[in-house]
Amino acid sequence: YSTNLTTTTTSKYRYVAAYPVLERRIKCKHLQMVNGVNRGMYWATNFVFDYTLYLIPVGLSVAICAAFQLEPMSYHFNIRAFAVTLVCFGLAIIPLSYALSFAFKGEGVVMTALFMLYIAFGLITGTQLLLPPALNPQLFALN
Repeated sequence: YSTNLTTTTTSKYRYVAAYPVLERRIKCKHLQMVNGVNRGMYWATNFVFDYTLYLIPVGLSVAICAAFQLEPMSYHFNIRAFAVTLVCFGLAIIPLSYALSFAFKGEGVVMTALFMLYIAFGLITGTQLLLPPALNPQLFALN
């Protein structure tokens, strides 16, 4: 589950960084700043918009997991923890995407680079979660 969830979740949110790069490339951001838009307000509205778009698939993912009672999610309070994790992931990934967008000049380049970076981080994290039980199964055995 974790590898599939990581791949799909991270691949969707690389698009968040493309919009600021596009605005910077076509000078739309500069035009807004010249016309008196506050930088903080600019980034806050971008964040609110992107986070609202992020919460739609999060809600659908949680609803689907709850409706089908997937085994890893239906045990005790795992569905709540899953929902909180996804909500917190959005709070982290969107500002990270904004910060990393400054390193690129083109929308295609930033989407490809962030996709590869997020997949690499996801696979490393998934490996870190799966490796310790494989090395010492008695330590992680459920009693």
